[in-house]
Amino acid sequence: MARGVTWRAVVLVAIVAAGTTACSAAASVVTVATGPGPAATTPGPAPPPTTPVAPVGAETAPLADTSDPGATPPSTTTPPPGTTTPPPAIASHAAQLDQLPAAVGLVPVAVSAGDDAVSGPVVPTGVNPSTGELDLPTEAKVVAWYRYGPTPGAPGSAVLAGHVDWHGVPGIFFRLRELHAGDAVAVTMSDGSVQSWTVTDVRLVAKPELPVAEVFSRIGPPTLTLVTCGGSFDSKTHHYRSNVVVTAAPA
Repeated sequence: MARGVTWRAVVLVAIVAAGTTACSAAASVVTVATGPGPAATTPGPAPPPTTPVAPVGAETAPLADTSDPGATPPSTTTPPPGTTTPPPAIASHAAQLDQLPAAVGLVPVAVSAGDDAVSGPVVPTGVNPSTGELDLPTEAKVVAWYRYGPTPGAPGSAVLAGHVDWHGVPGIFFRLRELHAGDAVAVTMSDGSVQSWTVTDVRLVAKPELPVAEVFSRIGPPTLTLVTCGGSFDSKTHHYRSNVVVTAAPA
């Protein structure tokens, strides 16, 4: 999914909607790439001390046992001026997109919307490492949940992508474009609970104009985003020229 570039602190993901050479038999495909981030030039604030600092007037060491004349009082020697204790090491890890931790806990396992316009199972997927595109299932009637983004109900946009058609067979999102604002969407989670959502917007967006920051946002109010291919079909490139993007809010 990533192109071998590592950021130490922040990952900026650029996601561009693209068709595939089999988009007549594919669905919404998003290409994910990472670019080099700005180099850190200023160290962050020093971490807090590992030992609590005693308030003024508090004892910082146990009192000596004065009942024993030979008792040695505890040392109160302080480090010489100008010396400091090095801060503890700060853990770091690779920030390539395909190495981001996947969501844990409850995950979506099924979705339905409208009057049976959409109904089928959901599986977690990431990005195809050989193509850099969202790795959709090789089955027409299965939805992909982008597992490196939010899970449905968590802050940000949980993305479900599905085929519009696949090898001449209508895909699970073939009728996604028929949804309207106010339609109900149900997402079944792995514990059997069912989340209720309401469609707020249905858009046909030219692929170069897909609002990737919005669609794949990891912050903000919980949003459910359903995506597939749509619009006119380019028979020369075998690509759909647009994406159908449906957004929903918790009911």
